[in-house]
Amino acid sequence: MKIFIKTSLIIIFTSLLFSCEPASKEPKKLSDFIPENTLGVFKVEDFETLKSDISNSGIISKFKNEKVYTFFSKTKLIKHLHPVSKSIICVSEADDKSVFTFISRPNKGLFNLDSIPNLTIEKLSYKEQAIQKVILEEEIIFTLLKDSVFVASNSQLVLQNILDGKTEKDFTFHKILNIKNSQDFTAIFPVDEISINQSLLFNFGSWAALNVEVLPDALTVSGVVLANDSVPQLISVFKNLQPQQNDFAKITPLNTESVVSFPFDDFGVFQENLQKFRGIKSIQNDETLLCEAITEVSKITLPKGNVIAIKSIDPELTNDALEVFRTEKESFKNVMIYEFNNPDLFSNQFLTFTNQTKPNFVFKLDDFFIFSENEEVSQQIINAYLGNNCLSETSHYQNALSQLSDESSLLILKMNGNYSNSISNLLKTEIKDISLKNYPLAILQFSYDRNFAHVNFVSQEASTNKVNSSNTKVSQIASIKLENELLSDPVFFSNHRTGGKTLWFKM
Repeated sequence: MKIFIKTSLIIIFTSLLFSCEPASKEPKKLSDFIPENTLGVFKVEDFETLKSDISNSGIISKFKNEKVYTFFSKTKLIKHLHPVSKSIICVSEADDKSVFTFISRPNKGLFNLDSIPNLTIEKLSYKEQAIQKVILEEEIIFTLLKDSVFVASNSQLVLQNILDGKTEKDFTFHKILNIKNSQDFTAIFPVDEISINQSLLFNFGSWAALNVEVLPDALTVSGVVLANDSVPQLISVFKNLQPQQNDFAKITPLNTESVVSFPFDDFGVFQENLQKFRGIKSIQNDETLLCEAITEVSKITLPKGNVIAIKSIDPELTNDALEVFRTEKESFKNVMIYEFNNPDLFSNQFLTFTNQTKPNFVFKLDDFFIFSENEEVSQQIINAYLGNNCLSETSHYQNALSQLSDESSLLILKMNGNYSNSISNLLKTEIKDISLKNYPLAILQFSYDRNFAHVNFVSQEASTNKVNSSNTKVSQIASIKLENELLSDPVFFSNHRTGGKTLWFKM
């Protein structure tokens, strides 16, 4: 399976271009013709299969108006390209317009124009290099053949810049471009900017090489992100830490909008790395003591407020450290909710990932300590947890996990169509303007490994033919707060007068 972009143009309708190429030239690599400052580069092994996969994909069709992907959806050129070997598609931007460049080896039938009516071809020249201008169904394409490489673009300036040597020379880019894999389609993007939460952008890494699989009902991505030790990059926060299992889904309600979760095996190492990234000195106080036994921190965004959930390997130790920061408020369904008197704690310790979340309440569910902004959110999470109505129980989450690594360094999850900046940055498209209501969740996962990170992404359409386990569960739709404690268990019985159910209890 494969993904978006491949545009190989070759000119067989005339031998003009071939005859202008000096015979003594050694064949160059396709990568020598990649324009500088590209937004994305796509390596394609089988162009015909890619075109078929894209036309049959529901999720890729959502991106048809996005600049990086318009080559696959709008250009007339793509249907006339028939490369038989590997090709490269580059996408850049000029004057708020998408510019594509297609690079491949010439072959018979590569750029087939025989059946096109009213075709216009004009011969141009730049520094003694022949260039052809082709007007194809009102779309203007420029092509050239140089050193046994065919190049086509919708920008004459791009071809001229390539001839002037203005090509991509970044060492890290070529390093990741040359990573060998057996995939049919690889997308390469700069990841110098990625959003972890809704308002903060970070220098995440250098370049990402993503193997993309396009299915009729899903989009999956796997690959690597390279880090650069010479500049502060967020991916380096997980250096010298082993990826761990994420457990946040056990306490995540089904109406959640997003989750940012980062597990770790050594808080001290994580704290040192994060403070180095933020450019601040190490601080030891009661706040850090609270974090010493935790192995996972998650920010959960709900419609009515935010939550910070921490998982502890020593709940008793964490509970003792928490004593100075809390006072009892009330019990809800046998779970004690406390007022939390240090709302800045998580901004101080984990600002990069939790943003300005300032919780006012805290409660405990098994190994999790959950800090919430308001009582309503606290009660919602308790209801979901006690009623087994959490994300971990759903079939779409379990199916997604089967396509991810077992352990993560950082996991970003978007639910209920709320696929915003973090995933948009990775795929270089403004997903916030795209309706993805039929795709219940999208998960972006990073697992650090030496000076790079493995990356996985999955978004799958909810099946209309299968019963989702979340639809068979019992959910609370209303609640009432009583002034006094119950002296007996509540009992439901049929009310023959109203035809409904009546609840009886003793106070």
